[in-house]
This record gives sequence, C-alpha cells and structure tokens, in this order.
Amino acid sequence: CLATTASALPRLWPQQAVAKPADRIVYSLLQINLRFDNPTPKKVLSLIGRTNPDVITLDELSGMWTRELGYITGAYPYRILCPYPNGVFGVALLSRRPFAPGTAPHCEPRGAMATATIDFGGTGVDVAAIHLSWPWPREQYWQIGELAEPLAALGETAIMAGDCNAAPWSAAVRRVASLGGLSVMPSAGPTWIHRKLPDFIRRFAGLPIDQVFSKGAVTIHSATRLEDAGSDHLPVLIEFSLRSDGRQPEHEHQSALAANAQLGNTGG
Repeated sequence: CLATTASALPRLWPQQAVAKPADRIVYSLLQINLRFDNPTPKKVLSLIGRTNPDVITLDELSGMWTRELGYITGAYPYRILCPYPNGVFGVALLSRRPFAPGTAPHCEPRGAMATATIDFGGTGVDVAAIHLSWPWPREQYWQIGELAEPLAALGETAIMAGDCNAAPWSAAVRRVASLGGLSVMPSAGPTWIHRKLPDFIRRFAGLPIDQVFSKGAVTIHSATRLEDAGSDHLPVLIEFSLRSDGRQPEHEHQSALAANAQLGNTGG
C-alpha cells in the first residue's frame, strides 16, 4: 500500500525532462531567490559568473541587491528591476542577449512580475520572473488574480520562473499555469527550508516552491538545483531550446511526466 501511494506522488528529484537536441542551441536560465538580506551576496555573483546563464530571473530584490547587481551590468546589460513597495520583495530579469527590437521590458503590479521579450538568435521569447506571496491568510490568491492580465498577455512562446511559495501540484501553481496557457516543468526538487537548518536537510525535506513554466516553441531539457549561495532557497539552473516550427509537440508535457514515472520505477 505504501509503495502504491509513493508511486502516485509527484516526483521531486532532479532529472532530465527531454533529451537535448543535436541540431539546436541549448540556452540556460538561472532562477534565484536572492534573499533580501543575504549575508554573502558575492557568492551569488560568483555563481552567476561560473554558470554564465543566458538569462537570470531573480526574486526578493532589495536595495542591497540593486547595488550588487550593478557590478555585473557589463555581463548582463539587458535588464529590468521591479522593486516592491516595501523595497524588499521585488523581482528582476537580467539577460546577456538583447531585448527583441521594438519591445520594452515591463514591471507588473507591486513588483510581483517582470517580463521582457528576449532575442534568442532571431527568435523572440517572452521571459518572465514571478514572485508570489504565501498562501492564505496571506495575499497569494488575490495576487494571482492581479496578475491574470499580464499572464494572459505572455506571447505564444514563453518561459517563466520564480518563487511561487506553492508546490507544483498546488491549486495556486495550476491557476498561474492556466492563466498563462503554460505547462509546469516537473519539479527540480525541494528548494526552500528555513536557512538556519543545514543545506542537506533542505535538499531532501524542504519545500519545492521554485517553479518553471513554459509554452510554445520552448522545450525544457533539465532543471537542476545548484549549491547554496546564502539564501534560504537553492538556485535552479534550467536548460532549454527552441523548436524551429514554433509549435509545442502534442503531449510533450505528458511525455515528460511519463519519463518521471519511468525514472521512479527504476529507482533513478
């Protein structure tokens, strides 16, 4: 009975979702909840330098982080910083690749979402950073409602990542995905736990609340948790490519979930 129950639960451990293509460029996106008062910001900047992602989605933007991110403007000149009214819980989007011609990045209400159309080798992709509040009795439910219009406005091809303060199987994450016409990437695994607890506990007993969404020509190949960088969240590195036909293959998301089940059956 226990084995049956376990096999029905969503798989949380890092895995490859779809095999990397031999004929397409593979891009990378780094998702980090910075932690507004992170005591070791240089560890984050070092991590960015070592992973060298094409685009970065950031949560808990504070005044300190606005200053620290200024040090990597040369490497990531295309950016938008969206402060939260209290100066702590904003979001940011940084890119090595230029914004698509004729487009401009923008912030959504109260710094909860940043969106930009980024030029990936001639293909414009809407990239978004999102940060939701905690569930009831906090404001998560109405905050998602406030973001309904910008989520629906995401282009036909888009990728979004962020701290949703909700698990991938939750009603909140399903609602976000539905509003944006997005699929949710199978979880990279637990990413958050109270920062006073050891990192190895977070990796096995934390909460999987940092999510990745996509649609259209985006194919996500992997989502991997990286080393601790001073936040109470683990960074997540996502690898993806773009299909030339611009369409999402039928049942692609179901295929990824089937691959998860196969990994679970083999103990991988």
